[in-house]
Amino acid sequence: MNTPNPLIKHFRQPKIHVQLPSKGQWYPDEFKGPLAEDIQVLPMTAKDEITIKTPDALLNGYSTVSVICSCFPSIKDPWKMPVVDVDFCLIALRLASYGEYMDVTSRCPHCNDQNDNQVDLRYVLDQYKCPDYSEPLVTDDNLVIRFKPSTYKQFNESLMKNFEEQRLAAAVNNVDTPEEIKIKTFSEVFEKLSWLTVRTMASNISSVTTEEGSKVEHELHIVEFVENCDSKTYKKIKDKVQELRDQSAIKPFTVACEECEKEYEVPFTFDYSNFFA
Repeated sequence: MNTPNPLIKHFRQPKIHVQLPSKGQWYPDEFKGPLAEDIQVLPMTAKDEITIKTPDALLNGYSTVSVICSCFPSIKDPWKMPVVDVDFCLIALRLASYGEYMDVTSRCPHCNDQNDNQVDLRYVLDQYKCPDYSEPLVTDDNLVIRFKPSTYKQFNESLMKNFEEQRLAAAVNNVDTPEEIKIKTFSEVFEKLSWLTVRTMASNISSVTTEEGSKVEHELHIVEFVENCDSKTYKKIKDKVQELRDQSAIKPFTVACEECEKEYEVPFTFDYSNFFA
């Protein structure tokens, strides 16, 4: 069809504009420019809603990538997004698709009464911060370790492998499985999960500079270093990565119980399976 669609003016339009927490950092060079400015957020289509609620697609990350491609025209390859931008984009997407407020149900810790409240997603987006990756970690043997966020692809692969290993362990944990097979399987699962933890930790390291000034950025070299460094250095790396994650954590919001009138905090939980329900 070569004639313009007379319904084109009724197609969805951008609902909001946002600035990514990363401000375009850590994307491939060809994507960085437009992502440093405000970007458009389109509301979801009916197809997007079906996709984001499909369990298998959620598990393998396809639904997240598909919907971000559909609703964020400036983001060309969501697999390469720094993970610090992913949750922010999904919160912005919910706001653009369903409005500013989200219903939240909680139970009062003082009287156990159930309370229904609303959270303003504009406030959530405003307080969402990108961790400060500029501050390096200096180890006792004068290694300078610099950090970065993992990509969504790295993050999702880690989740998938973790899920598969835990499912395998659960499958053999029944009365019909011989004890020697249980022990062997759990040993293998533990080893793989330990390896996965190391790989995940290494994915957050951008470079390691030695005392002599040699800068190491090769991914496999960094993984090998994390696998073989002493436990004290590993703990420092782990603590630093956790500190960076905590910097982007969304703070709980305070509500007052309708029954006892006491205030309590409600965490902002982000579960893909019901966030868009």
